[in-house]
Amino acid sequence: MRMPFLQTDSVTAYLGDCREIMPTLDLSKFKALISDPPYGIDWSPKQTMTKGRVGKHPPNRFVGKSVIMGDAGPFDPRHLLGFPVVVLFGANHFAHLLPPSPAWIVWDKKDGERSMNFGDCEMIWTNQKHPARLIRHRWVGYRMGPETGTARDHPTQKPVALMRALIERYTDPGDLILDPYAGSGTTLRAAMDCGRKAIGIELDPQYVEVILKRLSQSVFDLEEGVS
Repeated sequence: MRMPFLQTDSVTAYLGDCREIMPTLDLSKFKALISDPPYGIDWSPKQTMTKGRVGKHPPNRFVGKSVIMGDAGPFDPRHLLGFPVVVLFGANHFAHLLPPSPAWIVWDKKDGERSMNFGDCEMIWTNQKHPARLIRHRWVGYRMGPETGTARDHPTQKPVALMRALIERYTDPGDLILDPYAGSGTTLRAAMDCGRKAIGIELDPQYVEVILKRLSQSVFDLEEGVS
């Protein structure tokens, strides 16, 4: 059995392919799967240049072909669905492979700002039975709500506070959460902050040190409301 690179009383993290590691876990113990998987869109951000020089923002170190492992080909989410609670970011890109749900969540990233190159919002699919919901939390460029000024360690990094809001909505203290696409460890950090237990799996070895660092950071608060 593969050994975790991180194991504490509340968080365990593995390096490897979640399709190989998940069958070795007792999946019946998990209350929720909350994850931001690759969308299958072969996405890479582009650096805006002005007169041959980088403009207002520093160069984006994530620019390049297929900056997220597994994103180059179509994504099939069906191995993620057998849990009491499932919360998947970016699900509008693979919605045809998901069961119909009334409980989509719209994450408003602009929070009143004008539209720019990136999407105004992100779509989050859940397998729950509540009406569609809206979360407002600014996450535009360097304007990262209460996390403004923190390092961007992953090209699709999500706010810790946003993950905390989702965890608190769908789970109870002591519940076990799975994130099979852990990235920079945001879900793991949020679960620990909320008094939950979590297991994360990440395929890309460059994020091992990032995850270890994230779990030592201080707690951030959600400034914007959840409606």
